[in-house]
Parts: sequence; C-alpha cells; structure tokens
Amino acid sequence: MADRGIKLLPQDILKLEELRVAEPFEAAVLKAGPFPLAADLRGELQQWMLEWIHRWADKSSLQAAMWLQGSELHKGGVADLLVKHAAEWMPDLGLAIRPDGEPPRMMRPDDFNKRHWKDPITPKHETAVHLMNGGAAIDAAFATLFGSGGVIYCLLTGDASEYLAEQREIWLPRIVEPAFRAHPFYMPLLQARSVTEATPGALLRWMGKARLYLRESAEDEGVLIVSSIPGAMHEVRTIVHELAKRHSDAVVIDHR
Repeated sequence: MADRGIKLLPQDILKLEELRVAEPFEAAVLKAGPFPLAADLRGELQQWMLEWIHRWADKSSLQAAMWLQGSELHKGGVADLLVKHAAEWMPDLGLAIRPDGEPPRMMRPDDFNKRHWKDPITPKHETAVHLMNGGAAIDAAFATLFGSGGVIYCLLTGDASEYLAEQREIWLPRIVEPAFRAHPFYMPLLQARSVTEATPGALLRWMGKARLYLRESAEDEGVLIVSSIPGAMHEVRTIVHELAKRHSDAVVIDHR
C-alpha cells in the first residue's frame, strides 16, 4: 500500500504507514517522531485522537480501557505521574505478553553466559499496568500520557474484566514457570510484525473483544492502530490529510 508522508516541521515527521493484515481488520502505524513526542505535535495528536476514539466508541457502543507498558514507566517522568494520579487512575500491575515472542520466564545462566559483557541485560518478561478506573479518569490519563511511548488503549465490546479473562485463557497455557502463572492479568503487546504475520484466526483471537487496539510501539517507532470498526481507519487517513491542510505553510506531502 502507498505511504502518506506529511512533513509538519523539519524535526517532526507525521506519516501513516498502512499494514496488510487479515480481514476484518485494518492496521497502520502512525509515525510522528521518536518517543516522547515533541510537545506541540503531541498536544494536537492527543486532542484529535481522543475525539476520534470517543466518536467511534459512541457510534459502536464500545467501552474504553487503558494500560501502560512497564518498560516505559521510568522514561519521561511517567512513573511519577502514575504515582501522583494513582488514587484517580487505580493502577494494577500485570504481565505483558509478546504473541510472537518467547513466553515470559526468569533469567537463566545461559542468558548471562552468551551475552557480551558490554551488552545490556534484557529481562525475559515484561509488565503492564491496567488503569482500572474508567470514564473521565481514562480520558485524563490519555491526555496526560499520550505521546510518552507507553500507552495502550482499547475499545472493547465488553468491559475490561471480560477482555482480560479472555486474554488469560489464550496466554496462560504458554507460561510454564510458576512465578508468572499467578498475575492478575496478561496483556498482549502487538506490533507491526506480529499483526502482519498473524494468520486470520490468530489475529482474531489476539484481538478478542477489542474492536480497536492502539499501542505506542517503540519497535515500530510510532502508534500501532488495529481496528475492525468499519470506517474508523478511513477517518484516520482523512484526519491526517486535514492536519496537513492546517499546517499548509510548513507542509510537504509525499505520496509514495
């Protein structure tokens, strides 16, 4: 598919890269520069994305849910914000799962023996934080944290507890080590590679009750958007072009 690139400022590139995924899903990566996003662009993207999410949640009678990626909590003051707003957001710690990766486990001697002494130590498990308070609390959290690099946001056909119960059934059988089998929840970390390589059945299972899955993906250098809501991704393309018009004095549109 053709990429649509929009140059807002010399240092801020906004580009929507569409992905080929199994039906009924559509997917794209919205690239807007490295995380954390530049403050001016971050504010504008946060505003239209939240309006877009609300519009489709209302149209399709979907419920919002939000998580934070544990690997990003200690970047850009996110952990401090989480502590500051803990009473409002009600964070709960669980496990994050890479659908196309190794099941979470403890570090083993070979993990240390095979690495070069200069290589960083990479844990064999990841965490996620569920912001359990919904409604206005999630909106406030999204407005505060979008663009930080750690947000996961879903629109669900049921409530978050139903979605997470469904995800537990998918991922728990893969986990062998007892230390990782008793977490409150298991949250999939989707990325461009996993969704494009997934079979139709696998992607359908991974998404479960999620009609929209949005994740700030460091490995994709952008915001991954996966949707099965008819018309939602078309509106994203339209909004990107509207942003181009709004910044027409500084914009160059590159159709590839």
